[in-house]
Amino acid sequence: TNGGSLTSHLVSIWVNNATHHQRYEINIFINSGDTTSYTNNNVNLPNKPYQVKVVTERGNTAVFTSN
Repeated sequence: TNGGSLTSHLVSIWVNNATHHQRYEINIFINSGDTTSYTNNNVNLPNKPYQVKVVTERGNTAVFTSN
C-alpha cells in the first residue's frame, strides 16, 4: 500500500534471513493511496524467521518480518 502523496516506483525486493540475502529487481509503479500485490515464481523464501524489504527508486523501504 502506498500511503504517501506521490506515485512510488518500486525497484527491488530483498529477502533476508541469517544465512540468505537475495535481491530481486522489479519495476512496479503504485499510485498514491493504491494497493498492489506482486508474484514472482523466482523468489524463494528462506526458513523463518526472514525479512522482506521493498525498496523504491527514492530509497524508501517497506519491511515485512515473518514470525
